[in-house]
Amino acid sequence: MLLKKLIIMLNMLLMFTVGIAAQTAMGLSEVVEPGLVTDFASFTGIMTLISLVVTQLSKLIPSIEERKWAKPLVSIVVGILSCLFGWILQISPVLEGLIWYMVILYGVFAGLSACGLYSILKPLIELIFPPKRE
Repeated sequence: MLLKKLIIMLNMLLMFTVGIAAQTAMGLSEVVEPGLVTDFASFTGIMTLISLVVTQLSKLIPSIEERKWAKPLVSIVVGILSCLFGWILQISPVLEGLIWYMVILYGVFAGLSACGLYSILKPLIELIFPPKRE
């Protein structure tokens, strides 16, 4: 009950700030359209794109959701392909000046980060350092 009251209070406080954030500023020369911004300008943008693509692929191919190892593998492949695509077309300032194998490593790490590196490493860490039972 206490948690429900806390959530209601936070929602009520948020309603006041939404009105302020929704106002338009006068005198701005360019108008920014609201919407989902997914760009290759940063590591986070690449991760967001990978996460979006893998989520849509898992909706199209249900066997990706059924197998635990399939989603990280698909995420790594999509990460590598998207980073290579961005590097070849030179649309990403993050990937400029890198060598091809660096781009592949960047794609692997972006894919692992997009699918949740912690959820992949947690079972391995528990194998190496088992939790103490009391």
